[in-house]
Amino acid sequence: MSTLQSNWSASDVFSPREHEIAQFAARGLTNKEISKRTGITPGTVGHTLRAALLKVGLNRRTQLVQMFPPLEKPEFVTLIPKRERDVMEFVAKGDCNKEIASKLVISEATVKVHLKYVFARIGVRNRTEAAVWWRAHAHGQVKGA
Repeated sequence: MSTLQSNWSASDVFSPREHEIAQFAARGLTNKEISKRTGITPGTVGHTLRAALLKVGLNRRTQLVQMFPPLEKPEFVTLIPKRERDVMEFVAKGDCNKEIASKLVISEATVKVHLKYVFARIGVRNRTEAAVWWRAHAHGQVKGA
């Protein structure tokens, strides 16, 4: 059971470092991605995140979502790694995994992995939902990003 109270805000309970890491984690970034953005080692990111979760009585990083307001759509999209954005641009155009793999010179299995992560980040269950979400929120806004 969570000890998180609805009148708390993340800035009230977390140190600045915990806040930054928890916010990235709540946006779906992995420890490695957080490490690249913050300059903190992945191990330290993991340790700090576990401490932050314990501080508010949470068990999983996905539970952090309730503590952070949603990002503006363009800002959120830029948090998605470039290769995943590239894959989603092709999905939004209707390309199949084989076509995407060929165009990006990666394997179909790698395309599937990228899609799995994007689905989790944007909260969709399948390719169709992902394409609709992408076209509504990001399509064409991330060129060159």
